[in-house]
Amino acid sequence: MTIVTNDHPPEMVSSANASKYNVGHTSEVEADGSYVKVGLTITDESAIKAVQAKEKQELSCGYICELELSPGEFEGVRYDAIQRNIRYNH
Repeated sequence: MTIVTNDHPPEMVSSANASKYNVGHTSEVEADGSYVKVGLTITDESAIKAVQAKEKQELSCGYICELELSPGEFEGVRYDAIQRNIRYNH
């Protein structure tokens, strides 16, 4: 389970600041082709209202990684770098 934030916080989430940024949590992560499906529970009233009003429709994970500048192509799409050792934070 990973906490959900409303937008990306200006710092990585830790036990010292989680209560400041946490608006819910994730569960049931599974691969779905080129996509990832994630169960999501939102517990913050303003975040729930933003989703219901369709002001929030997409998610972006907060993480750190090692970046390998190595161009290539995947499924017909060119890229400039590979992200390795991805460590999710929020």
